Amino acid sequence: MDVRFIRPGEDKVCNDFHNHFFRDDRSLKQWRWCFLPKEDNQNTIPFVVVDDDDRIVGTQAFIPIRLVDERGVFPTVKSEETLVHPDLRGQGYFEKMYTVMFDYMKTRDYHCIWGFTAAIKALIKIGFLVPVGTSQLFLPFSASAVTVAVGSQVTSNNAGIGSKIKAIGYKLASLLAAKYASFKSCRARKRVSASAATNRIELKTLDKPPDDAGTISKRFVRQWGGVTIYRDAAYLQWRLFENPFARSIFRAAYCDNQLIGWCAFTIGDDGMGYLVDIMVTHEESDITGTAVSLLLQDAVDTLRAMGASGVRGWKVNNHPFDNLITETARKVGFYNVKRGYFAVLYINDQSDRRDFLAQFDNWFVTRIFTEGVTG
Repeated sequence: MDVRFIRPGEDKVCNDFHNHFFRDDRSLKQWRWCFLPKEDNQNTIPFVVVDDDDRIVGTQAFIPIRLVDERGVFPTVKSEETLVHPDLRGQGYFEKMYTVMFDYMKTRDYHCIWGFTAAIKALIKIGFLVPVGTSQLFLPFSASAVTVAVGSQVTSNNAGIGSKIKAIGYKLASLLAAKYASFKSCRARKRVSASAATNRIELKTLDKPPDDAGTISKRFVRQWGGVTIYRDAAYLQWRLFENPFARSIFRAAYCDNQLIGWCAFTIGDDGMGYLVDIMVTHEESDITGTAVSLLLQDAVDTLRAMGASGVRGWKVNNHPFDNLITETARKVGFYNVKRGYFAVLYINDQSDRRDFLAQFDNWFVTRIFTEGVTG
């Protein structure tokens, strides 16, 4: 067995390996969008494989992504594509792949590795922290939204009588929740329309990223503190506007004709609407709060008109802007559902941001932190 970096021409076999074991139909174009290097200038794709006599039986990848805090922009990597053939599990190949990747991280001065997963035991064993479990903001438009929100196993027609009774209960609860959410949304719309700040804010749909998007990211961390993805025009072009899974609708917010933030949202293959990203920065708190309300309401109204069964977003931690989104979303009709993934974090011991990054409430995280559309 050889643990090594991927070679030219092996993209298809690696993608086929993923599709076989996850019963997925990810295209080669989607694989290349995810894993071809965006920032590494040393002609090495951070994608490690386990090679068993020219047969790929394990994969581990990094996606280089720059973060930004009040000190500036710095490099990190996101962990993806963790997979070991079932016949090899328990033989240390997961650790061997990560040994190669840890060296890669340190030689290129990446400050940390981060990601989101439900499988955390193996990562804890090799030194990863598990600082928080994500939850979600959920607004149902109809009872069908419950299938996505709580899992198809609860609503399956083939389930036992106990599960079927539970499914009926979920659907009835979802109907009531949808009606109540609609009522709250109407009240929120009236309240925001009566705000004087509303007259100063305009929402526009953009078909390309704003040139000054990176400035918004820097202003955001200066206002709200912490750390988040550096969403410059190049990153947004890759992550949102060239996304081969599904392109987001990008709604930019302007105050007095100056860009102050945006909200990006889309509909997944499951028919659910997803809040992919939202961020706002302005020195006046009433402008900020009103812009967040307008963007969330606009996303809800647009996704409902597009036929989505509901809307989901992430609630991750106690970052001040995450808390503002949650508070505003509840007024619009969202519920906070304690169901999600774990955040995992490995910090380079040579990083001068080690203690800062370890405090996960410093992180402002949305679904744009995932490699696909819906997380």
